[in-house]
Amino acid sequence: MISEITINNFKSIVDLTLPLSNINVFIGENGCGKSNILEAVAFLSLIGSDISNEQLELKGVRTAKSSLIFNSFKNTKTQKSVAFNVKGFNREINYKISDQSENSVSPKWQALRNIVKAPFLLNVTTGRQKKDIWTDYPENSDIQGFIEKNGDLVDIHDSIDFNEKVKLIFNLISRTIIEEYLEKYLIYSPETLNLRGYQTESKKEPLGIYGENLDVLISSLSKDEFETLKSKSQMISWLEDLFVDSGDLLKMKGYKLGRSHSKLYFADKHMKKNNNVFSSENANEGILFFLFYFTLFLSKQTPNFFAIDDIEKSQNPKLCRTLIKTICEIAIENNKQALITTHHPAVLDGLNLNDDRQRLFVVKRNDEGHTVIERIKVKPTVNGESLKLSEMWMRGYLGAIPTNF
Repeated sequence: MISEITINNFKSIVDLTLPLSNINVFIGENGCGKSNILEAVAFLSLIGSDISNEQLELKGVRTAKSSLIFNSFKNTKTQKSVAFNVKGFNREINYKISDQSENSVSPKWQALRNIVKAPFLLNVTTGRQKKDIWTDYPENSDIQGFIEKNGDLVDIHDSIDFNEKVKLIFNLISRTIIEEYLEKYLIYSPETLNLRGYQTESKKEPLGIYGENLDVLISSLSKDEFETLKSKSQMISWLEDLFVDSGDLLKMKGYKLGRSHSKLYFADKHMKKNNNVFSSENANEGILFFLFYFTLFLSKQTPNFFAIDDIEKSQNPKLCRTLIKTICEIAIENNKQALITTHHPAVLDGLNLNDDRQRLFVVKRNDEGHTVIERIKVKPTVNGESLKLSEMWMRGYLGAIPTNF
């Protein structure tokens, strides 16, 4: 899991460090830079591939000229690159991404990296016994001398181009663990028409970033995952059953007159048994968003690291609270890591700030306009009152609300 990301010179972010865990919720007034944080991580996630506007859009990023990607604050020296420092898996790597096209409409991104720290496997003979030891990579030092000081003998110490071989192997190890974890990162922002199966804008599989193919992902869940999904769905008071009509046979019987591509169906327990089944076309949008979020966290086919922009869409406040509480539990159990933005106070009441794996961040712009964050580590007390986090937010005790009107 990624434990920390530092971002430099991305849109409204000048210098920002994110200490991350499983669930990371960001609140703040409109335009403070919450989405910029999600997009900066998406930008970083393309580090191992060709960075292009097309690839950025597939990640869920709002594309722009590179001059708008780099910040241009009045009192800040203009830089033509974005820099990142990433910590995770007992590794630390610096990245620098610059535009080589001289501010063209189509940027030509070049990425460089510098490995600061990572464990490296050495085969060392001490006395008469051989053993493998893990040690930190000695950056900018003589590898041969380092090894000789830390072991009586290294089996390959007299090999040709020893230093270069070690560096090559080290780079491969680091990429496998950090960059493969990052490269699947997506920003999910489901929309009603996509969840209903009318639009298929995103090409991501098995689940599109706007909600496409929710039925396909549900049908591919394991038996245990599907039973968990159905169990959690009992929070929806009217729901009797949900299923995927894989053969799309119900379409021929007139159940999808709007010509949706979705094969997801529901049964309402309050309706007559022979007339209580309907498709995603006719379902209320609340259950579609609800199923999207739960399936996203449940499935082993979705990324382990992702973002959700405005998670409260179409959710009743009480359901919203329970939704967050439950996905926190699922995320920890399934080793999922998520960055989540919200404008709804009820989301906060689903968080347990006593659990370090659930984190809340207030995002704001400082006096110079730079995006900064403050982590709320414990539930504050206000004049002896026992208030919910949602009440504290609405009363202005947490910040993250407009103050100019």
